[in-house]
This record gives sequence, structure tokens and C-alpha cells, in this order.
Amino acid sequence: MSIRDAMSHITHGTYVIGTKTREKENLMTAAWLSQVSSRPACIAVAVSEKHLTAEMIEKTGSFTVSVLSEEQYGEAYRCGTISGREADKTAGELVEHDEKGNPFLKDAAAYLSCKLLDTVKVTDHILFIGEVTEGNGTPKKDMVYCMEEILTKGKGK
Repeated sequence: MSIRDAMSHITHGTYVIGTKTREKENLMTAAWLSQVSSRPACIAVAVSEKHLTAEMIEKTGSFTVSVLSEEQYGEAYRCGTISGREADKTAGELVEHDEKGNPFLKDAAAYLSCKLLDTVKVTDHILFIGEVTEGNGTPKKDMVYCMEEILTKGKGK
């Protein structure tokens, strides 16, 4: 078994990271996210250093996480295949904004608003560690992702 084969068994939730500067808003699909502390509540998300989202988080020090529901495949695909440098990914999306103005998807299973605490460079990605400052959840079931494939329905309330 190759390393890639072994890594393909790691499952993830499916998320959209939201950021905003004075100039623009952006949404980016992400799968590499984890809770890393409970008191205070903190998460870490890995973003390619080449992505506009990484630049925007470093510039503003804040971001949102939309936890996608199993019905949001279209949003996951759109926010993950179009560059924010080339298109406004918030156009036509049903977004709301946190207290810092960062966008999050209105119909997501949950959202988290985060204040950037630290960054760690990991080869070609930046691990953004954020303290959760606000959030809300719904009974919707989460979308689960594994190596380029949407899997079984997530656990809902």
C-alpha cells in the first residue's frame, strides 16, 4: 500500500472558509480542519500558501468556517474550483456576515467565526489556528469528504 493509498482513508468534514478585506470577500472550500482546543474553543485549518484566502487571513487576522450540510455539494464544488482572484464567489450565494464582516453560508449546518491566534508553515500549506469567537449550529447533517469523493451522510442532531 502506498502512502497516498493510506492517506485516502482519512475522512474529513467539508467546510467553506470565508474572508473579507476592504477590497473583496472570498469563500474557499477546505477539508483539512480540526478542533485543537476546547477552552478556549480553537480550530486549525490548512490552506495552500498560494491561495487568496491565505493572503486575506494573514492580512485581516480573522475568518469564518461554514460547516457544509449534506445538501451543499454545489457550494462545495463552486467554492473549491473557482479562484477568488478571477471571480466573486460570494455573488449569488446566500451569505451572512459575522461581526468582523467575514462571509459565511447562511444555509450551512453550522458556522464559526474565528480570530487568528497563530500560523504554522507546513511545506506548501499554512496552518491557521483560530479562536472561535462566535458560532451557531443547526440540526442539519454534515457533509463528509474522503480523497476527492463525497461519502456517506454525516451525523446530524
